[in-house]
Amino acid sequence: MIALLMAGALACAPACPLFPDTVSAPILHDGARGQLEVRIPRVEDPGVRVDGRLDEPAWRSAAVLAGFTQSTPAEGIPARERTEALVFYTPRELFIGIRAHASDPSRIRSTLAERDQITADDHVRILLDTFHDRRRAFALFVNPLGIQQDGTFSDGEFDGYTFSPDFIFDSRGRLTGEGYEVEVRVPLRWLKFPA
Repeated sequence: MIALLMAGALACAPACPLFPDTVSAPILHDGARGQLEVRIPRVEDPGVRVDGRLDEPAWRSAAVLAGFTQSTPAEGIPARERTEALVFYTPRELFIGIRAHASDPSRIRSTLAERDQITADDHVRILLDTFHDRRRAFALFVNPLGIQQDGTFSDGEFDGYTFSPDFIFDSRGRLTGEGYEVEVRVPLRWLKFPA
């Protein structure tokens, strides 16, 4: 399980027209080194097809997040496996790509399960803290095959999560020789931000 927490507003970087010869190099943000402030680039016309492959030119201009730490069994220690998250947004959507590396890819657990039934699988957890209060967030889980589980996170809940809401977002994933990749598109219209 890999967790990614994103907080705050998205309008924090200038628009990138995304012409192949002007794609800027990605900036790496390493959470283990305390690099937690991330400027998420805005891309006007990404041309991304959500297929579980992070191969379109838009992904080359995404902010790259790395240096993740564990939350269980011990909080704050470096994750056992290397993971990168790539993030950018458009005026209408948030795009998140995950590259989850595995030292033994044959041990990755992934099933074609029903929606909201993937907690026994390996999966990524994306927590969108749109109110920037570190107490509540939209929770999007995706397994290596792109199967979704979603809900909300709140400090006052039993284990923090409530899985009753069903949000509309696109996800696809695929196993690779080094682990797995997940591609997620979230419509901004259903995310709530403080006024």
